[in-house]
Amino acid sequence: MEGLLTKDIKASLENIVTHCFYANRILDRICSILSVKFVMSNTSNIIHHKLAHRYPILADGISDYMDARDCTTIYGETPIGNQDYDNYLECFNKILEINLELEKKVKESIELAQNNSDYTTKVYLEDYLLNIIPITSDILLLVDKAEMYGDNKLSSMKFDHDISDFGIFGE
Repeated sequence: MEGLLTKDIKASLENIVTHCFYANRILDRICSILSVKFVMSNTSNIIHHKLAHRYPILADGISDYMDARDCTTIYGETPIGNQDYDNYLECFNKILEINLELEKKVKESIELAQNNSDYTTKVYLEDYLLNIIPITSDILLLVDKAEMYGDNKLSSMKFDHDISDFGIFGE
């Protein structure tokens, strides 16, 4: 036990922190690809500033909670950002996969906290999960719209032109 957190709960929370930084790394790479390879600078800008930058803030929320429970945070490694994607829809599906994995990790931590009678962590994480749900909703909208726009150069240009009208990520 470190501070008020058990070893298992500490590890579970650190897993969320690591995943958030992983998400930031992968989304930064996706934004680079969207901007350069797919010539979608508007889309890249919105995703980079309104979503990719959100993940380290989400990680900070967990590490701040751990600090408040008198527990240090260990930050896991993130992979190199060298992934490539064949089309912009593939990028959005990867973003969705990453965010759904974050939801899963939070739910697993909630269950672990419940099983360990750590109701403070359980309540904190339930509130934390409520902040992730709208992000998932906006990513689902991105995927749905990309599927409707289609996967050719003209449709990706139209998508990029229209993205600021989608009302996603606080736009």
